[in-house]
This record gives sequence, structure tokens and C-alpha cells, in this order.
Amino acid sequence: MRNIDENGVLIADAATFNRVNANASIWSPVRGNYFLHSYAVEDGSFLRVNNVTMGYSLPKGLISRAKLTQLRFYVTLNNLYTFTKYSGYDPEVNTRRGTPLTPGVDYAAYPRSRAFLFGINLGL
Repeated sequence: MRNIDENGVLIADAATFNRVNANASIWSPVRGNYFLHSYAVEDGSFLRVNNVTMGYSLPKGLISRAKLTQLRFYVTLNNLYTFTKYSGYDPEVNTRRGTPLTPGVDYAAYPRSRAFLFGINLGL
């Protein structure tokens, strides 16, 4: 949505605002006046696959030739995927202000990072 008209003037009346933003699909607050409005509310429900660990231990008969008692390979995946229809980065939104007046307000914080951990456990 635009807050400035074709002449570069800040829009001050509702009729001009509605005309300029007739086909707008993205909402932005008025400059300097951050206020909550139902126009920008969307469903934030989600299901997150947060932590998955998979491992495989080789059979003892195979590793005994190398004089090992255990050989295990594993991988851990953190923040693997989030199932949601939320349009922002993260449905568990952050607020850049720490006030009780803005809980769950999305100010476009960075998305959560993914982490992949690979490893080997050896037993001698």
C-alpha cells in the first residue's frame, strides 16, 4: 500500500488513500505511526518439524574385522521445515519492541536458520 500520492504528498484523507491503493495487495503501516489494524491480520497456525535425528550402527560382525566394538553414523537436522500458509518468514513472529502492546506483531525479523549436524561414533 502507498502512503504518498502521485505528486509525492503524504495522503491525509481516506478517499485519496482508497483510490491510490485500489489494487494493492501488500499492507504497510503509515510512516511513523505504527498501529495495529485488522487489515493486516492473517492466520499464523503452523506445524514445525524442529528436530530430526537419524542414525545407523554397522553390524558387529562387519566392524569386528577392523577391531572396533561400535561404528555408528548419524545426522541431526534442526528447523527442517514449517508447514504454514503464513506469508511472513516465521509464524512465531518476533517484535522489535518489547512492549505488551505489540505481542505477535511481525516486523519482518530474519528467518530461523537451519542446522545440519553429521557425525560418527567409534567404539574401540
